[in-house]
Amino acid sequence: MLPPLVLPDSESYPSTVPREDLVAALDAVDCRHDVNDRLTFGEQSSILTQPANVCAVFFTPGRDDHVPHRERHYLGVIHKHTA
Repeated sequence: MLPPLVLPDSESYPSTVPREDLVAALDAVDCRHDVNDRLTFGEQSSILTQPANVCAVFFTPGRDDHVPHRERHYLGVIHKHTA
């Protein structure tokens, strides 16, 4: 979620989108994506789409997250890189 000073009416919502599902959807529409090495480490992974420069970061679920597969990575953050 962005700070209120940046986007006053922003909100965050829980996501149940597994990494594999988003990658499959990008592949289905021929959207190129690469592993984002800068944000892939530990219990998180990240991809960067091209040419739009949209970054998606995935995390293993937290203790209170209700997801069907606890070992999978789920979408946690998505943002667009700008120059």
